[in-house]
Amino acid sequence: MRSRIDLLAGCFRGQPPPENRWLPVLAIANRGLVTARLALALEGAAGVPEQVGVFLADVLRRNRQRNQAVRDQLGDAVRRLNAIGIEPVLLKGAAGLVDGAPPLRDGRILCDLDILVRPSETDAALTTLMAAGYRLFRRRQGETPHAVAELVRGGERATIDLHQRPPGPPGMAEIADLRERASSAAAAGGRALVPDGASRLYLLVLHDQFHDGDYWSGRLNLRHLLDIGDLIGDEALDWARLDGFVRTAVVRNALDTELIDAAWLTGASLPEGAGRRAWPRLQHRRRRMQVACPGLMLPLAAATALCEAPNLAAHRREIRSGGRRLFADPAPRPRLGPLADRLVRFKDVFLTPAAGKL
Repeated sequence: MRSRIDLLAGCFRGQPPPENRWLPVLAIANRGLVTARLALALEGAAGVPEQVGVFLADVLRRNRQRNQAVRDQLGDAVRRLNAIGIEPVLLKGAAGLVDGAPPLRDGRILCDLDILVRPSETDAALTTLMAAGYRLFRRRQGETPHAVAELVRGGERATIDLHQRPPGPPGMAEIADLRERASSAAAAGGRALVPDGASRLYLLVLHDQFHDGDYWSGRLNLRHLLDIGDLIGDEALDWARLDGFVRTAVVRNALDTELIDAAWLTGASLPEGAGRRAWPRLQHRRRRMQVACPGLMLPLAAATALCEAPNLAAHRREIRSGGRRLFADPAPRPRLGPLADRLVRFKDVFLTPAAGKL
């Protein structure tokens, strides 16, 4: 019998499940926050029971309304930043709100708006947003954090995550020509920059696999995999540029794993030769298996770390080198932090996944 996650992937490829398997499919779509996108994928498809169709149409209608409010919120923030001379870069789901086909925007469920400004602009950006009614939920000081603040405002559907650099390992997440290769897009009367497809894909992978630790935990972020599938399907995607971002074998394995995940979920076609190596394909099978058997997470995480051991020293050296390039003080070695910090990191990665993780 096919697993729930495989049945859900079939839906995104236009293959509804048997009538008696709809409840587990909808349950896992709800957990992954992809029900609205599922509704888009199955619009007009044969084999969808009437009650399921009514439910999916209602979810999509409500999400369209919510996303319109979130787009208005984003536009308000961008206009205020423009007024003080800042043209921000939109990351992750925020980029999708102003770029791409409207149906795909309607299917995206957003929890936050990721907005990137230059380090020298963070104080002015915070002052402006707080003058507009936002309050600080969390503030991080210094040059090393990628997100300097999380802001909330009463009545809004999403928080704002203000970044001074993209999320990911220091030095690896910084793309020298990110702004130069970005396109300027309208955002409800304001102007913001949307990174090119290769940069967006790469930064999504770094966010999921390393910032959130999914490469080690084996979790799936279905919303981002759908976004990556859309980027894979774009003929304008610069695959050579994407390959040029990769600096270590660990990052290569993580990127290939997520490309395989996205192609499996969406049916997108990878270029010839991509996704053929055995280790990323094994990691992909591990992730699908863990959805059905979550108790395997820790032993499989330990096995992954053991198998990657020959690559980890070079990976850590690259992170330290990136930290020295970026920061006045050398970046801390990721393997030598205080015990309390390491325990918090373990808890965040393995015990308290972010919303939408499977």
